[in-house]
Amino acid sequence: MGQGALTNGGVINATSANHNQLVIVYSRNLVTNTGTMEASGGGTLNIGTNVTNTGGTIQALAGTGTSAGGTVLLTGLTVTGGTLKTFGTGVNTGAIISTNSTYNGITNAGTLQVADNTESVLEGTVNNTGVIQLLSTSQGSSLRISGDVTVSGGGKVTMSNNTYVWGVSTGNEVLTNQSTIQGAGNIGRDFMGLVNKGTILANQATPLTIETNSQAFNNMGILSVAKGSILDITVGPFLNFSGTTLTGGTYRVTGTLQFDNANIVTNAANITPTGASSQIIDQSSRNALASFATNAAPGRFTLAGNQNLNTSAGFSNAGTLSVSKGSTFTTGLGGNYTQTGGKTTVDGTLMPAGIIDIQAGSMFGTGGALSATVHSSGTLNLGDLVKKAGLLSIAGDYTQNAAGALNIDIGGATAGTQFDQLNISGAASLNGTLNLSLINGFVLAIGDTFAIINFSSRTGTFSTVNGFKINGSEHFMVLYNPTSVSLKVVAGP
Repeated sequence: MGQGALTNGGVINATSANHNQLVIVYSRNLVTNTGTMEASGGGTLNIGTNVTNTGGTIQALAGTGTSAGGTVLLTGLTVTGGTLKTFGTGVNTGAIISTNSTYNGITNAGTLQVADNTESVLEGTVNNTGVIQLLSTSQGSSLRISGDVTVSGGGKVTMSNNTYVWGVSTGNEVLTNQSTIQGAGNIGRDFMGLVNKGTILANQATPLTIETNSQAFNNMGILSVAKGSILDITVGPFLNFSGTTLTGGTYRVTGTLQFDNANIVTNAANITPTGASSQIIDQSSRNALASFATNAAPGRFTLAGNQNLNTSAGFSNAGTLSVSKGSTFTTGLGGNYTQTGGKTTVDGTLMPAGIIDIQAGSMFGTGGALSATVHSSGTLNLGDLVKKAGLLSIAGDYTQNAAGALNIDIGGATAGTQFDQLNISGAASLNGTLNLSLINGFVLAIGDTFAIINFSSRTGTFSTVNGFKINGSEHFMVLYNPTSVSLKVVAGP
């Protein structure tokens, strides 16, 4: 135990592997480190005095061969500034273990472990490029937030059952997360606010609960729920959800996302339910998407991984909506799927009880099925991207109005992968614009023919054809056949 002050601008290294420790304790808490304080070779560095660490490094080095790395014990102290680091993997891993300590404005570039049955405190802005690990071998541990705290960096805060992240004193603290918080346990404990600008990931068998107080929870980043996991938002205000509208943030749900009074009628956020077992529910386990009716202009909604969604009535899209391969989007009560703007991509099945009414915007898809009659005053683009070939099927009639457009790409002789094809089980009524594009550097020959639309019967023709000229000596001729529309390469400018 020192009585004066310790200033280190060089290296202090605890190297003993024989269960001995190098202990640094100064009664006046006067330790300044601008150099390196470390443990190596299985040694233990035990620091029990406040450290002004600005410009300095505290680190646990890796072991070699079958030897353990060094261990740094930070006990009952405050570390201000500087960097914490650990090195090594497996049996060679160096360890930094925190017991009832405080970290103000540090950079964590290693693994900082909060010991079981203890708590540690964050202050200011903590740049976490490594891992802050809350241990829970028996009683669990806590990470406390003193004042408004920002955790930045690309690292992780890893939690497990019986671990907590919460305010330290007034309950008015707000944690701004710009990193990743993952695992299980409780964030908030009804004793702080939370702003998420990074990722919060529930990925364990026990739930991860966000339980803020009146300071509220605002998701400006990503909420992600792994298969078999639960993310529960409860108690405090959830600022992204007002009335029946979810606004802002990204929600990637493969497990269960639960929040109080969840009833999403309008989506202005970014939601992706993935897999048959994914669900968004309220506190009584009611389906939050049962009355889903509008995907607003800022909204993005994607069904993925063989996920099926049945809404109770018609649906309107002005944003971006995608039905991935193997997934089905169904409307009820005779309701139409109406697109008033934005974009719909169908690689799976879109199955409204009424019609598909494309009033504006674009509809894309490849290998998908539009299981209804389609009326289009927007743009139908076969393929998932502009100038990418695809094949789309319509189980019903197709009416293209005067304002409508059909984009067709030609890049080879195979329908669906090299050139676009639209297959209509019923009748086709054609008007509006046909846009033709060559892709993939494909070289055509006179006489080449491409069946771009198939149907049972047809009325009308396209009023405008763009892109029929191929080069100075070839052009496309549009052939209106009894059950198809084809393009034929003929001579002439």
